[in-house]
Amino acid sequence: MKKSIVLIITLLFVAAVSALIYQNIDDTDSYMKQQNYKFNKTQLLVSVKNVQEEVSRIFLQKQDAVDKIVDSASEFVPLKIKDVNVLFRLDEYEKVNVNLLSKSEEKDYAEIKNIFNNNDINDFDIFRFIFKENKQTITNEKQKEVLIEQFINESLNTKINKIKNKLGFLSKPDKDKFYELFINVNYLEEIAKAYYILNKKGEVKYFELSFK
Repeated sequence: MKKSIVLIITLLFVAAVSALIYQNIDDTDSYMKQQNYKFNKTQLLVSVKNVQEEVSRIFLQKQDAVDKIVDSASEFVPLKIKDVNVLFRLDEYEKVNVNLLSKSEEKDYAEIKNIFNNNDINDFDIFRFIFKENKQTITNEKQKEVLIEQFINESLNTKINKIKNKLGFLSKPDKDKFYELFINVNYLEEIAKAYYILNKKGEVKYFELSFK
Protein backbone atom coordinates (compact mmCIF):
# COMPACT_ATOMS: atom_id res chain seq x y z
CA MET A 1 0.00 0.00 0.00
CA LYS A 2 2.78 2.41 0.96
CA LYS A 3 4.63 1.71 -2.30
CA SER A 4 1.44 2.42 -4.28
CA ILE A 5 0.97 5.77 -2.52
CA VAL A 6 4.58 6.74 -3.20
CA LEU A 7 4.22 5.73 -6.86
CA ILE A 8 1.09 7.87 -7.27
CA ILE A 9 2.78 10.84 -5.59
CA THR A 10 5.85 10.43 -7.79
CA LEU A 11 3.76 10.22 -10.97
CA LEU A 12 1.81 13.36 -10.03
CA PHE A 13 5.08 15.11 -9.27
CA VAL A 14 6.59 14.06 -12.61
CA ALA A 15 3.44 15.18 -14.46
CA ALA A 16 3.63 18.63 -12.86
CA VAL A 17 7.31 19.04 -13.76
CA SER A 18 6.66 17.81 -17.31
CA ALA A 19 3.88 20.37 -17.84
CA LEU A 20 6.12 23.22 -16.73
CA ILE A 21 9.00 22.16 -18.97
CA TYR A 22 6.66 21.59 -21.93
CA GLN A 23 5.18 25.08 -21.58
CA ASN A 24 8.60 26.70 -21.37
CA ILE A 25 9.83 24.77 -24.41
CA ASP A 26 6.92 26.21 -26.39
CA ASP A 27 7.67 29.70 -25.07
CA THR A 28 11.37 29.31 -25.84
CA ASP A 29 10.71 27.93 -29.33
CA SER A 30 8.50 30.93 -30.12
CA TYR A 31 11.09 33.38 -28.89
CA MET A 32 13.86 31.60 -30.82
CA LYS A 33 11.83 31.89 -34.02
CA GLN A 34 11.34 35.59 -33.40
CA GLN A 35 15.04 36.16 -32.72
CA ASN A 36 16.16 33.74 -35.45
CA TYR A 37 18.91 32.04 -33.43
CA LYS A 38 19.28 29.18 -31.00
CA PHE A 39 20.31 29.40 -27.40
CA ASN A 40 20.43 25.86 -26.08
CA LYS A 41 21.96 26.81 -22.76
CA THR A 42 18.99 29.03 -22.03
CA GLN A 43 16.66 26.07 -22.47
CA LEU A 44 18.88 23.99 -20.19
CA LEU A 45 18.73 26.68 -17.52
CA VAL A 46 14.96 27.02 -17.90
CA SER A 47 14.47 23.27 -17.53
CA VAL A 48 16.73 23.07 -14.46
CA LYS A 49 14.91 25.98 -12.85
CA ASN A 50 11.52 24.46 -13.60
CA VAL A 51 12.41 21.22 -11.86
CA GLN A 52 13.79 23.03 -8.81
CA GLU A 53 10.78 25.33 -8.51
CA GLU A 54 8.33 22.45 -8.80
CA VAL A 55 10.22 20.49 -6.15
CA SER A 56 10.18 23.54 -3.87
CA ARG A 57 6.43 23.97 -4.44
CA ILE A 58 5.83 20.34 -3.45
CA PHE A 59 7.89 20.93 -0.29
CA LEU A 60 5.54 23.71 0.78
CA GLN A 61 2.35 21.84 -0.01
CA LYS A 62 3.12 18.18 0.67
CA GLN A 63 6.07 17.69 3.01
CA ASP A 64 4.93 14.15 3.88
CA ALA A 65 4.96 13.27 0.19
CA VAL A 66 8.54 14.53 -0.13
CA ASP A 67 9.70 12.33 2.75
CA LYS A 68 7.98 9.28 1.25
CA ILE A 69 9.63 9.87 -2.12
CA VAL A 70 13.05 10.31 -0.45
CA ASP A 71 12.58 7.15 1.63
CA SER A 72 11.60 5.05 -1.38
CA ALA A 73 13.56 6.42 -4.33
CA SER A 74 17.30 5.92 -4.77
CA GLU A 75 17.49 6.23 -8.54
CA PHE A 76 17.07 9.10 -10.97
CA VAL A 77 13.55 9.74 -12.27
CA PRO A 78 13.56 10.20 -16.08
CA LEU A 79 11.50 12.72 -18.05
CA LYS A 80 11.40 13.34 -21.79
CA ILE A 81 9.55 16.32 -23.22
CA LYS A 82 10.13 17.07 -26.89
CA ASP A 83 13.91 17.46 -27.27
CA VAL A 84 14.56 17.79 -23.54
CA ASN A 85 15.70 14.80 -21.48
CA VAL A 86 15.63 15.32 -17.72
CA LEU A 87 16.87 13.16 -14.87
CA PHE A 88 16.33 14.17 -11.25
CA ARG A 89 16.82 12.62 -7.83
CA LEU A 90 15.96 13.79 -4.32
CA ASP A 91 17.91 12.60 -1.25
CA GLU A 92 18.01 13.65 2.36
CA TYR A 93 21.14 15.69 3.11
CA GLU A 94 23.13 13.74 5.71
CA LYS A 95 26.61 15.16 5.29
CA VAL A 96 28.69 16.44 8.19
CA ASN A 97 30.04 19.99 8.06
CA VAL A 98 33.85 19.96 7.62
CA ASN A 99 33.97 23.52 8.95
CA LEU A 100 33.47 22.04 12.43
CA LEU A 101 37.19 21.25 12.25
CA SER A 102 37.82 24.88 13.14
CA LYS A 103 36.44 24.23 16.64
CA SER A 104 38.91 23.75 19.47
CA GLU A 105 36.90 21.16 21.41
CA GLU A 106 37.12 17.60 20.08
CA LYS A 107 33.46 16.97 20.91
CA ASP A 108 32.50 19.57 18.31
CA TYR A 109 34.19 17.73 15.44
CA ALA A 110 33.90 14.19 16.84
CA GLU A 111 31.43 13.17 14.12
CA ILE A 112 34.00 13.85 11.41
CA LYS A 113 36.69 11.98 13.31
CA ASN A 114 34.36 9.01 13.74
CA ILE A 115 33.74 8.87 9.98
CA PHE A 116 37.50 8.62 9.43
CA ASN A 117 37.93 5.96 12.11
CA ASN A 118 34.93 3.90 11.01
CA ASN A 119 36.32 3.75 7.47
CA ASP A 120 39.87 2.83 8.52
CA ILE A 121 41.37 6.19 7.54
CA ASN A 122 44.19 6.78 9.99
CA ASP A 123 45.25 10.30 9.04
CA PHE A 124 42.46 12.38 10.53
CA ASP A 125 44.94 14.64 12.35
CA ILE A 126 46.63 15.47 9.03
CA PHE A 127 43.27 16.31 7.50
CA ARG A 128 42.39 18.64 10.36
CA PHE A 129 45.86 20.24 10.27
CA ILE A 130 45.51 20.98 6.54
CA PHE A 131 42.05 22.45 7.07
CA LYS A 132 43.27 24.75 9.84
CA GLU A 133 46.40 25.76 7.92
CA ASN A 134 44.28 26.89 4.99
CA LYS A 135 42.36 29.25 7.30
CA GLN A 136 39.43 29.10 4.94
CA THR A 137 35.76 28.36 5.51
CA ILE A 138 34.56 25.77 3.00
CA THR A 139 31.49 27.14 1.24
CA ASN A 140 31.19 25.03 -1.93
CA GLU A 141 31.94 21.63 -3.46
CA LYS A 142 34.98 22.90 -5.36
CA GLN A 143 36.70 24.07 -2.18
CA LYS A 144 35.89 20.75 -0.54
CA GLU A 145 37.44 18.85 -3.46
CA VAL A 146 40.60 21.00 -3.26
CA LEU A 147 40.89 20.21 0.45
CA ILE A 148 40.55 16.49 -0.23
CA GLU A 149 43.12 16.60 -3.05
CA GLN A 150 45.56 18.42 -0.78
CA PHE A 151 45.06 15.77 1.87
CA ILE A 152 45.73 12.97 -0.63
CA ASN A 153 48.89 14.69 -1.88
CA GLU A 154 50.29 15.18 1.62
CA SER A 155 49.20 11.90 3.23
CA LEU A 156 49.36 9.63 0.16
CA ASN A 157 46.12 8.16 1.49
CA THR A 158 43.38 7.77 -1.11
CA LYS A 159 40.91 6.07 1.23
CA ILE A 160 39.30 9.45 1.83
CA ASN A 161 37.60 9.04 -1.55
CA LYS A 162 35.34 6.48 0.15
CA ILE A 163 33.92 9.12 2.49
CA LYS A 164 34.05 12.35 0.48
CA ASN A 165 30.30 12.18 -0.17
CA LYS A 166 29.75 12.11 3.60
CA LEU A 167 31.55 15.43 4.00
CA GLY A 168 29.70 18.68 3.42
CA PHE A 169 29.96 22.36 4.34
CA LEU A 170 26.55 23.23 5.80
CA SER A 171 25.16 22.73 9.28
CA LYS A 172 21.44 22.15 9.64
CA PRO A 173 19.52 24.22 12.19
CA ASP A 174 17.86 22.28 14.99
CA LYS A 175 14.59 20.58 14.02
CA ASP A 176 15.24 21.11 10.32
CA LYS A 177 16.06 18.84 7.41
CA PHE A 178 18.07 19.55 4.29
CA TYR A 179 17.64 17.74 0.99
CA GLU A 180 19.90 17.23 -2.01
CA LEU A 181 18.33 17.68 -5.44
CA PHE A 182 20.32 16.39 -8.42
CA ILE A 183 19.19 17.46 -11.91
CA ASN A 184 20.65 16.42 -15.26
CA VAL A 185 19.27 17.98 -18.45
CA ASN A 186 20.15 17.06 -22.03
CA TYR A 187 18.90 19.37 -24.77
CA LEU A 188 20.07 19.07 -28.38
CA GLU A 189 23.37 17.46 -27.27
CA GLU A 190 24.00 20.15 -24.68
CA ILE A 191 24.16 18.89 -21.08
CA ALA A 192 23.68 20.72 -17.79
CA LYS A 193 24.12 19.26 -14.31
CA ALA A 194 22.67 21.05 -11.31
CA TYR A 195 22.99 20.39 -7.60
CA TYR A 196 20.73 22.02 -5.03
CA ILE A 197 20.52 21.86 -1.26
CA LEU A 198 17.02 22.70 -0.07
CA ASN A 199 15.50 23.07 3.38
CA LYS A 200 12.09 21.76 4.45
CA LYS A 201 10.40 24.85 3.04
CA GLY A 202 11.95 24.23 -0.37
CA GLU A 203 14.24 27.24 0.01
CA VAL A 204 17.56 27.00 -1.83
CA LYS A 205 20.48 26.93 0.62
CA TYR A 206 23.12 26.08 -2.00
CA PHE A 207 23.25 25.76 -5.78
CA GLU A 208 25.85 24.90 -8.39
CA LEU A 209 25.59 24.33 -12.14
CA SER A 210 27.93 22.97 -14.77
CA PHE A 211 27.72 22.53 -18.56
CA LYS A 212 29.23 19.81 -20.70
